Amino acid sequence: NDLSEFVERQVQQSERPELPSARIIFSGGRALKSKENFKLLYDLADLFPGQATVGASRAAVDAGYCTNDL
Repeated sequence: NDLSEFVERQVQQSERPELPSARIIFSGGRALKSKENFKLLYDLADLFPGQATVGASRAAVDAGYCTNDL
């Protein structure tokens, strides 16, 4: 198919577990109102090393508060 082309794959390394296997998930959405406020979830997850990760609503991703891998 000439309509699409694979460009690249980006993999991020993290000390946090992946979303499906995380024991604790701190999730945020549009109510956080900014990328800076969304960082509070990362700070909170860092208090639980190896157990917690961060999730996000589609609205938070679309607003640019976080990346779409959340």
